[in-house]
Amino acid sequence: MRKTLLVFLYFVSSQISAQEHAKLDSIEKSNPIIFAESYGGIGGGSTFNFFGGLGLNYQFSKTDLFTFRMAAIIGTSRVYAALSPVVILPFFAQREVQLEYGLLYGKRWTNGNYSLSVSAGISHFNRLYYENIQDEEKLHETYFGVPFEFNVKFFKARKQRFRAYYGLIPIGKKKVSFGRSVGFKLTGNIAKHSNLGIGITYGFGWHKKY
Repeated sequence: MRKTLLVFLYFVSSQISAQEHAKLDSIEKSNPIIFAESYGGIGGGSTFNFFGGLGLNYQFSKTDLFTFRMAAIIGTSRVYAALSPVVILPFFAQREVQLEYGLLYGKRWTNGNYSLSVSAGISHFNRLYYENIQDEEKLHETYFGVPFEFNVKFFKARKQRFRAYYGLIPIGKKKVSFGRSVGFKLTGNIAKHSNLGIGITYGFGWHKKY
């Protein structure tokens, strides 16, 4: 009877120990999904524009995503310059700059080494502009808008050694969940001066649960 009880207690204690180790392993393997990105591209609205920005993303559940972004949209107008009596070439002159600060909520789905996300929210704009290209006085206005974006991102599918210099040189011996991403962004804003653009993204952070 005593031997049976000792065997039973040993079995129970070993199971508890195994469960505790499994919990510790799961805690060690778990990581937050948070990543920063920079992006840039071209688009259109009231003018042809170039845009670039920074974003910070946090996924707090299986699919829920919060994004804070700051962007600059440079609107241009086409101007023609005469290099000679017979050679006239077009170029783009800056007409306006829109500075955007936006907070977005959306959904994000990951699968292997890529993710898809769609988000919308609210943003505030500071716009500095010339009424006409020939004007010397720069005007200013502020307004709110509804930002939106659709993202496709590619990142490592499993933990790997971090690589510097464009992913060429591995650093350290330990495999980590922190890494880089590249992707495409369709972005825009519904506002007093609406715009729509497409660009490329480059980011760092924890892009999925590893």
